[in-house]
Amino acid sequence: MLALLAAGAVQADTFFPITSVTSATSATDFFPAVRLIEGPGIGFQAVEPHNRTSGQTWVTNAPNGGSGDYFNPLPTPSPRLVFDLGQDRELTEISAWGYSDGNANGAMMFSLRFATAADGPSGFGLSVGYNPTFTITRPQTPRQSIAFTQVVAARYVELVPTDNFYQVPGGGPGGDRVGLGEIAFEDRKVSTNATLDTPATANFFANTGGPEDLVVTVGNGGLTPLVVTGATFSGANAAAFSVKSLPGPLGVLETGALTITVNPAGQPKKMEATMTIASNDPASPEVVTVRVQQPSEFYPILSLTGTTQATDFYPEGGLIQGPGVGFDALAPHNALPGGGEMLWVTNAPWGFPSNYFVPLPEPAPVFTIDLGEDRLLGEISLWGYSTGNSNGVKDFRLRFATAADGPAGFGLSIGFAPELVLPFGALERQSIAFGRLVRARYVELTPLTNHGLTGIAPGGDRVGLGEVAFEVTPAVDPQVSAPKTIPVTTKGAAVTGTFEITNAGLTRTLNIASVVPGGANAALLTVTSFPATLAPGATGVVGYTFTPGATSGLFDTTFTVNSNDPLNPVTTVRLDGVVQNPSLVVAATIAAGPLPVVTGVQPFPVVLGNEGETLGLSLTDITFSGPQAASFSVVTNPSPVAAKSTANLVLGLDSGGKDGIFRAVLRGTSNDPLRPTVVIPVVAKVVVANPLAAWWPLDVDGSDASGNGHDGVATGTPLPIEGANAATGGAMQFDGISRFDVPFSPALNPDSFTVTMWTLPDTAGGNYGSPITSRDDYQVGVQTHGYILYNDAGGFWSFWTGDGDPGWSTLDGPAVTPGEWVHVALVYDALTNTKTLYLNGLVAATATGPAPLYSPNGTTESEMLHIGAGQDDGLNFYFAGRIDDVAVFRDSLSAATIEQIKTNGVVSVVPPALPAFRVLTIAVPTPGNVALTFESVVGGTYEIQRGTTPGSWTTLPGMVAGQAGTTSYTDTTAPAGAGSLFYRVKRLN
Repeated sequence: MLALLAAGAVQADTFFPITSVTSATSATDFFPAVRLIEGPGIGFQAVEPHNRTSGQTWVTNAPNGGSGDYFNPLPTPSPRLVFDLGQDRELTEISAWGYSDGNANGAMMFSLRFATAADGPSGFGLSVGYNPTFTITRPQTPRQSIAFTQVVAARYVELVPTDNFYQVPGGGPGGDRVGLGEIAFEDRKVSTNATLDTPATANFFANTGGPEDLVVTVGNGGLTPLVVTGATFSGANAAAFSVKSLPGPLGVLETGALTITVNPAGQPKKMEATMTIASNDPASPEVVTVRVQQPSEFYPILSLTGTTQATDFYPEGGLIQGPGVGFDALAPHNALPGGGEMLWVTNAPWGFPSNYFVPLPEPAPVFTIDLGEDRLLGEISLWGYSTGNSNGVKDFRLRFATAADGPAGFGLSIGFAPELVLPFGALERQSIAFGRLVRARYVELTPLTNHGLTGIAPGGDRVGLGEVAFEVTPAVDPQVSAPKTIPVTTKGAAVTGTFEITNAGLTRTLNIASVVPGGANAALLTVTSFPATLAPGATGVVGYTFTPGATSGLFDTTFTVNSNDPLNPVTTVRLDGVVQNPSLVVAATIAAGPLPVVTGVQPFPVVLGNEGETLGLSLTDITFSGPQAASFSVVTNPSPVAAKSTANLVLGLDSGGKDGIFRAVLRGTSNDPLRPTVVIPVVAKVVVANPLAAWWPLDVDGSDASGNGHDGVATGTPLPIEGANAATGGAMQFDGISRFDVPFSPALNPDSFTVTMWTLPDTAGGNYGSPITSRDDYQVGVQTHGYILYNDAGGFWSFWTGDGDPGWSTLDGPAVTPGEWVHVALVYDALTNTKTLYLNGLVAATATGPAPLYSPNGTTESEMLHIGAGQDDGLNFYFAGRIDDVAVFRDSLSAATIEQIKTNGVVSVVPPALPAFRVLTIAVPTPGNVALTFESVVGGTYEIQRGTTPGSWTTLPGMVAGQAGTTSYTDTTAPAGAGSLFYRVKRLN
């Protein structure tokens, strides 16, 4: 025999006001007793079903420690609550809201005594002998209304808890305290007549599959005995119901059992009938809606995996224990007890009491559920985490994939992705309907929020669930299966296409009466063919032609499939897309040059293409923005550009007689429906006549030999030493703690640049060592600007540039060879957004945009250039080894020029206006004699210096007069046996 699942008289919305409540254990109570009488709208909702609205509870302290049972041994004094109703009231029931579903501290049994106003607050039992004991069925937070067996007139009510849920299996942790959520007394008037109290609705679960007896509890709410004389059934499923027995006469406030029998044979899963009950109640008959749900069947779940399983507090395996383990196999399929191992919950990424979803943790929890084969799904059944903790999932999203799509194919063939809400709770199954049917093998479940922001319970720093299941959905037969949307994009040409339609039913033929075009642009769509019938499992093809004509932009067309599908007799398929007519084709970046240095506007063409079928293309309202926007203009605009043709938009650059890179951003308006706003970067290059920005020969110090004044100041002790070759002169030895610092200048950080040098590293790898750095790492990675050469930690040459965003653009080259000279060139071409690393005159690595690869040092902050060290301030990434013949050019040099510099030194590309010369030959014709030949000019006076080390020089006697082209000189005083000798030539005029 089954008891009524949700019975009892319809509950009133009015409760007697409670003036005060006192607790005998108030001195030690953990939460004060005043929380028990917050009242409707604060402690519980003022309207049915009067759910709790906050976490305010009363609970004693724990006299026996963290794991003890509060009632064993019995604490002294016993918990005792006294409620004052302000005046004598007619009481027929007490309403209690439990402490927590997830905690055994909740009061389970309690006794009541009463006293009138005349008896006083200590006069319990003097004039009212009624002393009932009641049991709360489970420690739940929803209201439980417990009826008295008589009407009691009293002002004071004494409530004494006598047990909690500590020893009840599955009662949850706790039990060392005793508590309640809320107490109230319903203001229920008692009639002098017999009054039949019935539930408005009686809901049952029938689990045997055969005839079962069900009990509807009825009561007498009046002062005259109630006699039930009969009951009858009506409605669609009335034949399944019959009356087995009626209750005997019921005294004042008594209840009794009206037993009915239901036979589900031949009935649907859900049955409903109207029961009309006759009695001696003057208002009789009463009507009760009786609903019976037959047992649910669930699909087996082959596996469930989660993306946070490595850190989950309770593993995801707890979500698919199945009937008899995770939840009761019999309806209503309540969750079964078992502790944390029967739940899933993540760890707490941000620490209590933060919200797990703010900020969103990485990675977010995502589950993939495998049902073993394609299943027909219409709902998901979930059991919540806890009604005593707000970690439970609230909002979640589902996606689906068929067996053919595979476990990673979510969204491929099934675009349906509902976002659903799981109510707060833990015990009851929540069956959440999709609103449509889906046939899929794999289900992806992503929690989006938990109940942490609702304030209904502590927690929220994790996210959890109790159980997941999918109810077996009866097959729809026949059933239309068709795509929801068909994407279409055309540039004005007619589109001929097809889409498949399948009968997903198992036994019946699908009859398709018609496929009709619809939507605002229905006139553009023609259905050319469709299958009139499809056998179960068969697939047919619907043919169509879409003719856009002069339509441009988004369009609205649909196919309406009319069939004998009992669930969806009208199925809509949307043809969704855009007619891109006209269709703009233009370069992503407009690059012009190299252009000569001239006065006035230089025109350069930009090709505009129109791939549209019929309509002309217009590009209007063209403007330029950026620091050099004033240098650009529109010379000729060819709009409109005819369909399926090209034309030149002619732009102009006025460089003002300057060279280098000029940048702007072009903005315009087009009638291309997909590009109504056009935004294109523009880069123009004017030939750089003298690209040399700085030249540090590093023969004896950090002086700039270009004449531009970018001298380097030594920190530490860089020492002169033998250079890379005769063309470069001497070099500098860096010991890993020394460097040259060059003050910031925009000239050293141009838009396009080349850096050349010779370097001989002492070591490879172990730490980053930078021969040259000009960078601004703003706020340590927020923005990066500038260029760097590294002998990196892995022992490879690496060319780094900052692009203005977080992080660096790196270009790695070959391995570093310690102890060997290598010529290095770093090149960035702003016109093509290309960076290149050269080693010994050959390309070692190269990379090209599309995103910008370089933003100059000085864009945000202006940092010094460092030779022999790195970092913004030069205090890290020191280089150990030799560096020679360093130069910075404000242009991207050609491979041929870089080869020339490698072979003949920077001096070979120094403009003639500079007093440049070099030593051409050096030889020892006879012992004690050293012969030099060097470049010279007529009228020049030269001084010859000699040293046994590059840092120690002696001026040789006599001045040497320069000859045309070259001059020869022989040192006849060279010391014998000196080993290495070093010479340098200095022009004095």
